[in-house]
Amino acid sequence: MARQAGVPTAVIEAIRTHHEPPGLDELQEAAFAAAQCVFNRRSILPVDQDKLAAALGLQGVVELVVVCGLYEMIAGVIFAFVVPLPEGAEDPFGDNKTDKWLRRGS
Repeated sequence: MARQAGVPTAVIEAIRTHHEPPGLDELQEAAFAAAQCVFNRRSILPVDQDKLAAALGLQGVVELVVVCGLYEMIAGVIFAFVVPLPEGAEDPFGDNKTDKWLRRGS
C-alpha cells in the first residue's frame, strides 16, 4: 500500500525495521516522533507538539494522535489471532512469531 502511494523503499524498510526513515523534513520528523510517543505510551515533547500545531492546527495534532491510536488498536486485535500468511508469502517482519506461538500450543 505504501509503495503504491509512492513511499520510497528506503522509508518503508526503515519503518519496517524500527528506524527513523531517511530524508524527513522537520514536520515529518515531528509527526514520526509523535507517532512513536503514541506507540510507546509517552508524552509528545512540547517542541514537537508546537511544530505540529503550527503546521496542522490543534485539531490536526489530535487527529494524528487518534489515527495512531486507532492503528495500534487494530494491530492489537489482528495480532490477537493467528492468521496465516497466504500460501508462498514471506513474513515481511521475518520474526516468525506466529510459528513460535503455534508450536507453543502443540
